[in-house]
Amino acid sequence: MGFHLGKGWDKTSEDLFIHDSGVRISKTSYRGKPGWWVFPVDLDAPPVEHAPTDAGREEAFTTVAKGLPKPKVKKDPRKKKVAVPEDEEVESKGGPPDEDLAPERGEPDEEEKDD
Repeated sequence: MGFHLGKGWDKTSEDLFIHDSGVRISKTSYRGKPGWWVFPVDLDAPPVEHAPTDAGREEAFTTVAKGLPKPKVKKDPRKKKVAVPEDEEVESKGGPPDEDLAPERGEPDEEEKDD
């Protein structure tokens, strides 16, 4: 029984197959592990490892046919929300100061008027 490529796949070499969507299946060593690897287009999605055998190649194509794993969304640790109790006021760091807190300005001095 021979190996047949599905629709949208190109055989670049014996060890590399590229889908029209950009997904790659490659027999290579990745992070020190030899095998058939499915490399998704989305760089946030992890590569999927399969055995470095003909059966592993078949499993790699099956993985793509079933759908690749979704990328894990990493939360930005710099964007933490801080809970503020309702009875406390929050001062803004930007914008004009409150009128109550602004220093009073009187009439400009004679020297300032001439400018």
